[in-house]
Amino acid sequence: MKRILFIFLLIFFAFLPSETNAAGMEARFFSSNQSNIIWEVGFRIISSYDPERPARWVTHSTVYRDWVTGTYPNLSWCQGWNRCSRTNLSNLPGRPGYAIQYGTACLDPNAQAFQDTQSGDYKWRVSANITTYNRDADLAWFSNNGGGRLEFGGFYNTRNCPTIPIPNPPTGRSATTSCTSLNSSKINFEWNPIAHDSYYEFRYRRSNPQGNWINDRVGNGTGNDGKIHHTVTGLADNTWYDWQVKGHTTGSWPGPTDWSQIETVKSANNNACETRDLDITFFRFPGGPDTETSDARVTIRNIGNTEINRDFYVRVDNKQNRTGDSQRWQVRQTVSPRESISHTFNNMARPPAGDYIALAEVDSGRDIAESDETNNTARDPYTTTAPAGTYSLSGGVFIDTDPVGQRNGELYTNPLNPERILINNRNLNTYANSRFDATGFYVPGLSAGAYDVEFPTPIRQNYVVSFHPERYRVTVGPNGVNLDFGISQTTQQASWFQGVGGYMRSDAGSSVTIPAGQYFSITSPALLSPGVIFNFNVNRKSTKNWFVSSPFREGISKMSYTYISDALRKGRATQHNLFGAGAQCGGGVSPNCFLDNPPGGYFYTNNRDIVIKKAVFRSNSKYVFLIDGDLTIDINDPNNNDKAPWVVPPGTSVLFIAKGNIIIDPNVTHIEGVFSADGDFIVNSKDPADDSQLIIEGSVIANAKRDSANTKPFDNKRDLGDSNNTTPSVKIIYRPDFVLNAPPLIRYSNYNFHEVAPQGQ
Repeated sequence: MKRILFIFLLIFFAFLPSETNAAGMEARFFSSNQSNIIWEVGFRIISSYDPERPARWVTHSTVYRDWVTGTYPNLSWCQGWNRCSRTNLSNLPGRPGYAIQYGTACLDPNAQAFQDTQSGDYKWRVSANITTYNRDADLAWFSNNGGGRLEFGGFYNTRNCPTIPIPNPPTGRSATTSCTSLNSSKINFEWNPIAHDSYYEFRYRRSNPQGNWINDRVGNGTGNDGKIHHTVTGLADNTWYDWQVKGHTTGSWPGPTDWSQIETVKSANNNACETRDLDITFFRFPGGPDTETSDARVTIRNIGNTEINRDFYVRVDNKQNRTGDSQRWQVRQTVSPRESISHTFNNMARPPAGDYIALAEVDSGRDIAESDETNNTARDPYTTTAPAGTYSLSGGVFIDTDPVGQRNGELYTNPLNPERILINNRNLNTYANSRFDATGFYVPGLSAGAYDVEFPTPIRQNYVVSFHPERYRVTVGPNGVNLDFGISQTTQQASWFQGVGGYMRSDAGSSVTIPAGQYFSITSPALLSPGVIFNFNVNRKSTKNWFVSSPFREGISKMSYTYISDALRKGRATQHNLFGAGAQCGGGVSPNCFLDNPPGGYFYTNNRDIVIKKAVFRSNSKYVFLIDGDLTIDINDPNNNDKAPWVVPPGTSVLFIAKGNIIIDPNVTHIEGVFSADGDFIVNSKDPADDSQLIIEGSVIANAKRDSANTKPFDNKRDLGDSNNTTPSVKIIYRPDFVLNAPPLIRYSNYNFHEVAPQGQ
């Protein structure tokens, strides 16, 4: 036997590559006791070829505890975690008829305690990584619960391995009862979890007369209180029950605990917890012409657990405070738990034209004892109208010369530009005046009811409604309505913008109306002078009128997307995709970007718009963002007082270069950086509400690609209303430090131009 096996293993080792550093040994164990057996296996290398290399232990820590299945000699066992194989055990002495286990467990706390045993006689296979394969090895094993022996090998039994004992039955057991319906109860059981639990067995039975045990399997999940919970429903009320629980464990010593002692609990007495509760779950009173009647519909439900078997009333009033038409319905039927019943109140007269709220009540006189009286009423708004086409609305539009909101001027009439009076009723129908002349406006064919009347503003010829509100709520009916509007001419200042400390340039010219006494461009806080928009759309000439000093490409600015991207490419600058792997902007899931303190560098997007809502930049860093699309600047929290998505720290420059538009959200009031858009720079508005001023620290370049068809590249939509007289809606404060701190690839031209004479010169 030894000779045959030794030859086999010599052949096995002969096929191992010389450069490998792994060795394999295997040991099989036989147990006549089908209980779980734990082995401790260690082996060490005997340095027969290198006397100076000391022997050392290598402890194999994988645990195998799976029962072997099948019929001898073809047995199958799993090597942990479902890695299964088959083997023929015909070479084993004897014919084992019991389960076979094999494996290793518990790291050896003191490897020196193993003894050198019969080195070189056998080589067994236990998976492990060791220093070299061409050495003899020793293997030691033991069984900690007896009844086991080594089927073949020749190893010495060693000390017992530390074990995990089976825990005691679960503690902290308790039970609470409650009623679920008129004739049944439920019991909620709970207990403390045990160590290494996998699941629990739970059983209960009726105590007297004694019934059969009913078993449940309960998982090991715990509630917020850290306990295991289990609920049994459908139990007879006012009845005693026995119950027990035991746990099943995993780990080094799997197995069940003992049953806990039998405990008893009495289910609830439902007579003590009856509930009767009527709710109105549906109520509808239709509106319509006041010459007709309505059919109201009410649905009620008993949401309690006890039937209602005495009379009660349901009442409907079609006006508040029980005025108008009122009807009652006496319910004489039994209403079971969770049962709903409905009733229609027929032919209830509608009140005169107007807005009303109908009321429904159940058990209003406390006809029955309810557990909850809070949902016994319901309301339904409705509107009644007079027959169509009965009434009209008229009035005049007067020029208010003061203006103080009083009629003190002539009627406003302009036959070339008639204005429209807009009238809306609650059904969202819109009417326009059928006549507007020297006598005013007139709208006929209206039904009685409430209307919103609005005179649109601003009015042509620079008129506005002189006295707010511009919309009135009136009731049209038998008494008639005459409504006058007052208007006045206005010279309200238009929205404008201002620059501080820098230069203004417009290749296409610009027209901005500046309030009297204000300045378009302030070159210095100490030098206040009217600003001028300069036009530099003509290239310089040499002394001989030769065409020189051409830009990077004719018609393209050095701050354009094309120029900057080309400069970065030629400068071989490393660029980072904002939506790529390890991106700053959510891995490409959302266009919203929150930059959280990234290192400086060049960032880009590919054919994608981006929304930056918040950013944190590092000090003394340089950032260039190349956006292949539109850039929208927003704020993450509109309620934030400063309404600024970021602040550029000292020594830092931030440049945003967009191939499309740069759009500023209406809630943003402060931004910093250099902003260049090949398309438009758009400052959005909260219209119709008044806007807040936008302060830009840095520089703005719009239409950087110099598209001649773009006539409004700087699109300022903000309007401060009355504050336009003193305050620009957009103020741009020049920051030369942003330019000085910019990366060299941006600051310096990458192209050299030389003056070359034309042919013949």
